[in-house]
Amino acid sequence: GPTVLSLIHRGYWSGPSLLCCPAIVPGVDNLNIPSGIPVVVLAGNHDEQVPYSRIIYFCQKNLKRLGSASFEWVTVKDRHNLNTTIDKNLGGGLVLKNGETS
Repeated sequence: GPTVLSLIHRGYWSGPSLLCCPAIVPGVDNLNIPSGIPVVVLAGNHDEQVPYSRIIYFCQKNLKRLGSASFEWVTVKDRHNLNTTIDKNLGGGLVLKNGETS
């Protein structure tokens, strides 16, 4: 998460990016993703490593600026490791897409 975001911010990467359980940390959470770079964020709503409120702030800010054609934010019933998302038998599933209940 923070590595890819830093590469994007510094202009070293401008390709499509999938951020799984991104470690949105202070200094990274205020970055604006440039337009034209497709980004998908997949986050667990019970992430024990990164406060979910920080992920919400980062995603809402960038979704509002870029629109859903460039920025997609998916929240799943899961923790930081996203295990339940990988194994449906563990009860994971989509909770929100772009901040809206599915």
